[in-house]
Amino acid sequence: MSAIAPPARPTLPSPNDQNNGDLHGIIEVLQKLLDGNTLLGGETPVKEILAFLQAKQPEVFKQLDEMSSVLDKLIGVDDHMALEWKKKGNALYEEKKLADAIFSYTNGLLCAEKDETMAVLLNNRSTVSFEVGMLADACLDAHKSLQYNPQYAKALLRRGKCLKALGFGNAGQKDITAAERFMDPSTNPEETDLLALANTAEEMELIFGKDMAKDNSSLPHRAQFYKRTTTSEDGEEGEKSDNGLQVDRSAKGRGYSARERIPAGVTVLQETPFAFAPRLENLLNCCSFCLQFTSSLYAGDSYRKKGKKSRGFFCSESCAEQAWQHFGEEESKNVFYLLCPNDGLLALRLIRGLRESPNTTDTRPTEPSLTTSAPPFFELDLHTHLRTLEGSFTRELVREKVSNGADTDNSLEGNMNTNKIPLCSVGGRESVVAALALHMGAVKNEGEAELLRKAMRQVLLNAKEVKCLARQKSQGGIDGALQLHANTILSLAKAVYPYAAVLNHSCDPNCCLTYVENPQCCCAELVVRTLRPVMEGEELTISYYTNPYTVGDEGATGGMTVARAATQRNTALDRFNYHSLRQRLMSIKTNYGFFCQCHTCTSQVDEPVETVEKTYYIQSSDLYQKGQRMIREGKYETAVQVLLQSYELVMRHICPAPRPPQLMLPKTHLAIALAYFHLQKKQECFEHLKAAVELDIQIHKTDCRSHYINDYTRLAFIAPKEEDKKLYAEKAVELLKIFYAPSSTLDMQISYTRSSYLGSGGEETKK
Repeated sequence: MSAIAPPARPTLPSPNDQNNGDLHGIIEVLQKLLDGNTLLGGETPVKEILAFLQAKQPEVFKQLDEMSSVLDKLIGVDDHMALEWKKKGNALYEEKKLADAIFSYTNGLLCAEKDETMAVLLNNRSTVSFEVGMLADACLDAHKSLQYNPQYAKALLRRGKCLKALGFGNAGQKDITAAERFMDPSTNPEETDLLALANTAEEMELIFGKDMAKDNSSLPHRAQFYKRTTTSEDGEEGEKSDNGLQVDRSAKGRGYSARERIPAGVTVLQETPFAFAPRLENLLNCCSFCLQFTSSLYAGDSYRKKGKKSRGFFCSESCAEQAWQHFGEEESKNVFYLLCPNDGLLALRLIRGLRESPNTTDTRPTEPSLTTSAPPFFELDLHTHLRTLEGSFTRELVREKVSNGADTDNSLEGNMNTNKIPLCSVGGRESVVAALALHMGAVKNEGEAELLRKAMRQVLLNAKEVKCLARQKSQGGIDGALQLHANTILSLAKAVYPYAAVLNHSCDPNCCLTYVENPQCCCAELVVRTLRPVMEGEELTISYYTNPYTVGDEGATGGMTVARAATQRNTALDRFNYHSLRQRLMSIKTNYGFFCQCHTCTSQVDEPVETVEKTYYIQSSDLYQKGQRMIREGKYETAVQVLLQSYELVMRHICPAPRPPQLMLPKTHLAIALAYFHLQKKQECFEHLKAAVELDIQIHKTDCRSHYINDYTRLAFIAPKEEDKKLYAEKAVELLKIFYAPSSTLDMQISYTRSSYLGSGGEETKK
């Protein structure tokens, strides 16, 4: 069951967020029935679709009912099941499968009913975390264990050892002394207060810091906009007051434009979600309410005391309590919420928010440059605006191939042999999911089922991925700098931001969309910041991202056939990541169902590759791949020789001067730098890293990309000269301040970057 163990994502054709839940197999079987019947489509009443599916596949619905009956008995907490997870974790620990042991203890926490069971599981998880070097997590688990059992000497001893390992020597020794005294045979446990001898709650709060969960609350919805500078009659600028954005309407829809010139690196919109749903695959990586990226997660007592398992984990009890109030109490009544796809859960939460929340939105300014006043068309109310976000996604993205080979947009008429061609790899299963929700009682009537289908289309068109950057554990100096090369973007949740949904796409955007506490951490609060100065009347645009699981699409789009289009995962659909116009257009169509008509796309022309050049492309690519393989095998000298051959081939035959450089060059420089790094040749490593960055900037004709933050940080740590360290560190800091909103974690990232040339006292290091 998903709430117990988030399953590995199955391999499915055209995977998307409408079939990624535990019901994916049933959804796919039923969807085939609809795909083969053109009389049933996106506007057919859900009740009729359900009746049709029940008549055609009664065995599937029987299986679904049996599954629901079993899971109804499993959604409650159960100490017996928790102890089974504990036993399994102990066995895995004995086998030195430490990561699996932590996972088992975590699952046990979700099932635990008694405080004593919680305390034991937390202490066991703390023990394993300590062994794998997760000292902070181990310390927090031991501390939490003591809250459930204040007389648990083993947990206190573990907390003391963790505190000492983390550098809190006196505090750690105090806990260790108290635990050893309590465990002494001459001590009477019944007459000794263990915690009275150890660090007090106030002392531990000074170490752990304040619980910031309430300050980063995901709900209720609130939004703040860029404030406009007023000008007095004598021409002097006054205070910032009313909204600095306006809403424009055109043939392509609505969008924001600037009412005055807005500088680069300014927050123009800051918004919390109206509804959100954490992703199943990252339930162990983030809090299921505030979406903070952390591994220190716990099952909420707010759920446990009600006898229910939570869907995910929480960083604090305040988050668990808010989650129960906002959606936990309702969702614990029906197993559909545990089984349904991600988009189905988000759509149901969107509907509940519309039904239960007031028409006004909570608006609390957090920055002087922001205002809570909304653009003119928002003055109606938030609910009216949300309803305008609805779209008929399925009808727009399905065409039929008729006998003469022509395409038609009429997807509801035709015969059973008509061949439907999907124009997008996302969506198309709203009707099946709504029908299953109606069958399982997650929606009360046909009207709510229709609302669910519409809400899922809102999600398809307007939802945003809540993301952060996951990095390998880094140490200071050159070792840590090279580890920055391994970056992974994690999608923690999917959320609907009503006002951010109005922003349109561009392949060369003037704004970026990030989240408070990015890049290293995350929360649900979205931030839109300008990347360059935006002129008065200029539209504010962002780049849309690929679906995290869209790996390609097979079908016809606008007369062009694509076989397994190379759509990268969780990547911005812009000119920097997709250099080929054709590939970029196909990827945007695959993910969002429209052809981009921004200035970049309408002015770009893909240059054909000549036959002779193709041969050299293949040869240089083969040499590059061979060089990468040599690096993986530890043959670094050979790797350098092979990669230099690839580089020479490109420079001599593909892009000799004065032809512009090709993308193969910075990639090859980066690979050579990595090989030199392993050979401990610091100067050569630095030179090739520098060349890679300079060529990349020359190719893309801009130095304002978040990608360069990591490049400059690497250069700052690897540079042999102090002036170069400072130069590249400050370039990285400048980009950090442009792309990300001010936060404590951003300050930490800036401090880490500047540590490449500053000593611990804040002064520049000297040779």
